[in-house]
Amino acid sequence: MSEADRFLPECRVCQFYTCNVHLRCAVHPSGVESEQCLDFTLYQPSVHSPRSIEVYPAQKDAKQRKKSA
Repeated sequence: MSEADRFLPECRVCQFYTCNVHLRCAVHPSGVESEQCLDFTLYQPSVHSPRSIEVYPAQKDAKQRKKSA
């Protein structure tokens, strides 16, 4: 079984998916052995989640001012 085969399609929407090619899953770093993961939890973004951080307009303006200075 290759490394790509050890990860399921639903891994990308799991809470434990890390978005890192070197460590895809925080719970199963080397993948799962079956066709189902018992630890799968659907990712639901929150206000404090690092995946949902947005740059606010004030921050964008400050960055543009630094570039033009």
